[in-house]
Amino acid sequence: MIVSALILLSLALSIFVFRKKIVKELIEVSVSAIMPSAHAQTTGRSADNPLQLQPIESDFATITPIPGLLGLELQSKLGELPELCSDIVTPMYLSAFILADINDENFYLKMNQCLRKDMTQKEWVLNYGAIQIPLSKEDKLLIDQVWTKLKETPLNLGTEKLNLSKTTELLNALDGREDLYTLIAKSFLYSSLGNLGQADKLMKSYLSRSSIHKFFFLEYPYADAKKIRKHLIEMLLALEERFKESKLFKSFLLKLYSEASEKFKEELEDELDVPNGSSELASIYNSPNFGPKYPLAWMEQAFSNLDSKAFNKAVNSIEIDKNLDTLSSLQIHLPESKERRSNFYKKFIELENSSEPWHKALYFEILGNKDLLRYFSSKKKDGFTPFFKEKREFYKTNTANNIGILFSIYNLYQMGDLQREYFLKLLAIRSHGLPSTQILPL
Repeated sequence: MIVSALILLSLALSIFVFRKKIVKELIEVSVSAIMPSAHAQTTGRSADNPLQLQPIESDFATITPIPGLLGLELQSKLGELPELCSDIVTPMYLSAFILADINDENFYLKMNQCLRKDMTQKEWVLNYGAIQIPLSKEDKLLIDQVWTKLKETPLNLGTEKLNLSKTTELLNALDGREDLYTLIAKSFLYSSLGNLGQADKLMKSYLSRSSIHKFFFLEYPYADAKKIRKHLIEMLLALEERFKESKLFKSFLLKLYSEASEKFKEELEDELDVPNGSSELASIYNSPNFGPKYPLAWMEQAFSNLDSKAFNKAVNSIEIDKNLDTLSSLQIHLPESKERRSNFYKKFIELENSSEPWHKALYFEILGNKDLLRYFSSKKKDGFTPFFKEKREFYKTNTANNIGILFSIYNLYQMGDLQREYFLKLLAIRSHGLPSTQILPL
């Protein structure tokens, strides 16, 4: 299978790469506190969370979204144990329960007690650890469909020792996949063959992607996340050694770091030479080859570390080209120039009409910024509001078609659309790959 073989090659080729602890360059510039016109700070946007993914709270539980390189992880925290089963068997509480780390036996006992009341006219039961969740024939079919989809994109690359023919075979097996893990794996494999040009091309394609893109091509692999993060570090260490002081790789690594979860950022800093010091950052956004063309690589770090004047100078160089993903810069910056605003607006209309799901998701995220919504609505005769219904239908369709499931369900829950079907799909992803999970007939 695909990851283990990849790791064997990674270890063989990068054994000489030693573990290093980063000595951080001190940031000598101050962070701007409030810059409404340049940074759209009045809307609460920040470089730490440009998507504004806020926790979802109910009377008994909170679900927290954690964006990262492996997709969108959903975690939860439970409050006091509800007394009524009617409060327990809701989609929100059931979802929070399977996403939480529960050590209290009383929760398990109460959950099973309430679920048993739903055994009538059910044909199957899913054993999720110590919990037995009754399923109808339709429920089982829904979970099977999600499991089948997850098996179609395995993160296991095999156990055989890799040679030239096997490496080529693995590259062919990864062909057609667009998730970030595959992009890093293919960059690693091509560079191991000495084909640095193809690795360059792959890394540049990532520099052009919005941070939302990965949510639609890889569901968070709960069962294997820790192991996969370890594999990613090993592949990135080998890539770092092969590309030495390449500005392309530094830009690639900076974007990975910006999009990583806080926990994984610490691992990246421990192991790799992340270019987030002031001089290294400046060398990227001031580069004529990377600054204007690949703003998504450096923009979030620049937002955090530059004062208003320096930030404006950097972002005003951004090229407005055919790549619609670049419009994600609008989440933290609305140009002051009328001409640039007008050009961004024209591209935004293209974003609205794009058929790509991550573009449509980006469109809704941008409209979630009230300042931007006000500006774009003033430019369009029929405005952009109300778009709540359109957004809801978009994410319902995605969920039904198993496209960006976790991200879509999060958005539906955020909008108050709580359905048992969504919980079952969340359960399918959360339980996939766990040895204790099985579906048995009643």
